[in-house]
Amino acid sequence: MTATPVPRPTWTRRVPGWAFLLFFVSLIVLTYLAVDFSNRGDPVTTGYLAGLASVVPIALVALVYVGRPVWAMHLPLDGDGVARALAQATAGRAVHPVAEREGPFTKCAAVVRFEEPTCTVGWQELPSLPGAKGTPERTLLIFRPESRDRKALAAFRRSLAESLARAGSAPA
Repeated sequence: MTATPVPRPTWTRRVPGWAFLLFFVSLIVLTYLAVDFSNRGDPVTTGYLAGLASVVPIALVALVYVGRPVWAMHLPLDGDGVARALAQATAGRAVHPVAEREGPFTKCAAVVRFEEPTCTVGWQELPSLPGAKGTPERTLLIFRPESRDRKALAAFRRSLAESLARAGSAPA
């Protein structure tokens, strides 16, 4: 009987929760205004507002998705293993711990900021599910770029993923 191979962790792009709140609020406000103008007997403004209600909320979420990207990766490591892998992957880079946790990093156990390329990385340990089979994904790594250099950020994400994959495949 052979052991099942551990899947290689990959980055997934996430949309912050507040973007969906913005979606629903803008949809409700524009729809309310369209209904209100319809009750007043103004069909032209009603049509404009109904058209805006169908486009603006989706456009807002798309702008957040493109303008404030957040990347995440589920890892079969504990928090200490993630810290060691990050230290190996970022040797020689300026690293600063972040004291205040905000946005996607509110539940993170540790958050650090890198200078080249400018980005913030945090991780949180997830509770294990009782009765789960296979390799548990015990840690969520969150990556938020602050630089506009896409090539440098992609290379940095790739080096982090390779270091974390090596740490995940190493015997404990």
